[in-house]
Amino acid sequence: MMWKRAAVVLGASISLCSCTTIDEPEQALMTSITPTREADVPVNPQDFERAGMSVFSYRVGVHTGVCAISPHGVTCQGRTPQDAPMVTAVPLPPRKADSIYAGEDGMHYTVFEGVGPAQGELRPGQSIRVNENFCHYPDDATLRCTSGDALSYTITDEEGAIYPSGQLDDPPVWTLPEYW
Repeated sequence: MMWKRAAVVLGASISLCSCTTIDEPEQALMTSITPTREADVPVNPQDFERAGMSVFSYRVGVHTGVCAISPHGVTCQGRTPQDAPMVTAVPLPPRKADSIYAGEDGMHYTVFEGVGPAQGELRPGQSIRVNENFCHYPDDATLRCTSGDALSYTITDEEGAIYPSGQLDDPPVWTLPEYW
């Protein structure tokens, strides 16, 4: 009786062992290794300060643009979609949006007027934060800016295309600052 039990156990072991000898494709056995980027180095927003906001340039591929970040939100220049709305910045006539804003007033396309020149460049590996507004490079070819948890956009590709993520609102009519 004991001999029969040993034979059954041995037979089951051989059956189980034979299941594990199936040739696996080499790809399935290899693990992929993705390079990790070091943590961003935060820059001091005061180093980019101009008229109550921090104004910085960025570079994505060959495209360069300018952003302004403040406690109220973050606005960046970039290539807007063909169907981007016309925007009015009084006293200028309406024109096609050339930027995007995310902040206290939601997220919408806008025009980059009345901000002035960049006070320095935000480079890959750096980040800037003012309150809940934040910009950084997740990789060397993408600038990502967020406001809070729900609003963000990326600027990527050689033409600086803007890709919003979150609720996109209609742009308001606004008045340029007096110093413009």
